[in-house]
Amino acid sequence: MRQSNTLPPLPPLFSSDETLWSRHQGDQTGVVVLKVKHSDIIRATLADHTGNTGFLGFAPDGSSYHVVVPVDSQIARGIKAGNRPDDGTPFGGYREWHYFQCEPHEGDSSAEREARAHANAAVLRAWAATQNIELEILE
Repeated sequence: MRQSNTLPPLPPLFSSDETLWSRHQGDQTGVVVLKVKHSDIIRATLADHTGNTGFLGFAPDGSSYHVVVPVDSQIARGIKAGNRPDDGTPFGGYREWHYFQCEPHEGDSSAEREARAHANAAVLRAWAATQNIELEILE
């Protein structure tokens, strides 16, 4: 029996059952519908005065996601400039995953955070479409 030299894939941080994602029935394009919790977008929407920012990471096939918080803003600026770590993973994230940066909110009120999270959700939807991932935001 020959052993494979590859490791098994990492389990998703969120279950990939039908409650979180599904492929369109009969859709030949392979567009994935991923259900993202609005509370996770809020969690990744940090106050700008903290010096940190939040990301949502998406599996290459769009089957799962995870929240990466907090990420130092200086590190995040380096990532946007293309200064990635030598191992190919941004800030210790998973190789080949796609990362979306949530814009921070100003001030300390929950209303400001909620408003920015809604704006981030709209931008996230458009960004995900460029990755061939369709999102449904669960309230």
